[in-house]
Formats: sequence, C-alpha cells, structure tokens
Amino acid sequence: MAAWSDKHYGGKMKFEEGPDGQYAETFARRIARKKGNGKTMQINLQEELVRVVGRQTARLLNERAKGSTADKFWISKGDLLGQEPDITAFQTKPWQEL
Repeated sequence: MAAWSDKHYGGKMKFEEGPDGQYAETFARRIARKKGNGKTMQINLQEELVRVVGRQTARLLNERAKGSTADKFWISKGDLLGQEPDITAFQTKPWQEL
C-alpha cells in the first residue's frame, strides 16, 4: 500500500490505521486469496485499487455535499474494504424466530 501511495500520490496518502495496519492487511489478504499467477495478481490489485478510489470519491462527494471539508488524501476503512453489511433485515421478528 505504501509503494502504491508513494507512486501515485507522492506519499501524501494516509490510511486509517496506517499503510501496514489491520485494514490494509485485510485488503491485501483479499487480493492474495484470488487465484492466479503474477500477472493475474497484478491485474486483480489494479482492479481492487480502482474500486478503492471509486469508494473514496463517492465518500468525498457525499461529505462535501453535506458541507464538510474532506481530506482527499485520506483512505478510510470503508474505502479499503467497502461498507459494512446492513444487518437490519436480520433484526426482524420473523428472522429472529428462525
């Protein structure tokens, strides 16, 4: 993560819990679980990083629409891993009875 940040953002990018933190490690493990050789892994990484930047962009637009000044060099847990699943559907009475 740190090498990618240095290459594309001049080392300015900051990660929630750091580039070697729990969320970055989980992100890397998700990519490593995908099967493939070196070239395929590189493509998988590039695709995942495009998703991260897309989620970050959506978050920044959302925050700025609310009038907040968001740091464009901040990568959050949600940016790296996606949003946490909505569990409200599982909190209904019929689901609880199962």
